[in-house]
Amino acid sequence: PRDLECLASGQWSGRLPYCKPNCGLSKLHNYDIEPTVVGGSASPLGYFPWHAALYQRGDSGKWENKCGGTLISPHIILTAAHCVTQQADKLSPEQIKVALGKYHRDWYANETEAVRRDVRDIQILPNYLGQESFLDLDIALMALESPVPVNSFVMPACVDYYLTHPLLPHMIGYLVGWGKTHECARGQSCGDTSDILMYTNTSFLFFRQCYEAMQRIKRLPFSRITTDKFCAGNGSYSVAQKGDSGGGVTFEFEGIHYVKGVVSSKISLQDSYSFSAFTNVSHHITWIYKMASYFDKGIFDKALL
Repeated sequence: PRDLECLASGQWSGRLPYCKPNCGLSKLHNYDIEPTVVGGSASPLGYFPWHAALYQRGDSGKWENKCGGTLISPHIILTAAHCVTQQADKLSPEQIKVALGKYHRDWYANETEAVRRDVRDIQILPNYLGQESFLDLDIALMALESPVPVNSFVMPACVDYYLTHPLLPHMIGYLVGWGKTHECARGQSCGDTSDILMYTNTSFLFFRQCYEAMQRIKRLPFSRITTDKFCAGNGSYSVAQKGDSGGGVTFEFEGIHYVKGVVSSKISLQDSYSFSAFTNVSHHITWIYKMASYFDKGIFDKALL
């Protein structure tokens, strides 16, 4: 192979070779799908190895699943700000634990491939106000106490830092979670949360398309969508339910999954119509890159101690 020289300008002397990213690889198409999130299917290990489970202590003192998240590097989790805050104030890292490579929702389930981590740091956007601003800026990043091993069962989703893979109307994305499994009247979640990881696919709608659809059907009080969101679903039900918050929606480009949205809220409309609203990752890509670099520096500094 030809040697490359680092020039005084900071550029390489030749064209860098292509490398396949160690992210976004799914076993989804290597299995027969077992029909069983709303209208979803069971998600065997390896289908969505980037999906993270976030836990907080419940009233019993045990760790309980509260939200989902997406692994975007071996030590960084992307999630929703409302999953890591209380009345818009950040929780302390000690109040949250993270697990990856899990099939069962229960923190205490004995699973060979599962890895568990404490949280070292949590970052949200400084202007996040929670419900007061209709969950505008509903995005957060968490640094894990130590990196997770990357394999077929635990792997980051890719992040489109250079915005080279734009979403197009009605593209199909994948949503994963342990949330409620069906929806009943007036957009309310029914039934129990799922004990096993479920997934479904859903079509993408631009903010403008979702906004216009909402104008045709009267909104219920306090049902709004902010400009950093996009929608998914057909309007007859919300694919994301209580318990799915914070999880990522990924879209496939040339066989690689990129996380493009974070489950934020359900837009409830009259006559039982509703959409799922996702925080648009591309809308916050500069902040994500900045925070990921900050977290990377923390890992590097820790390694030097």
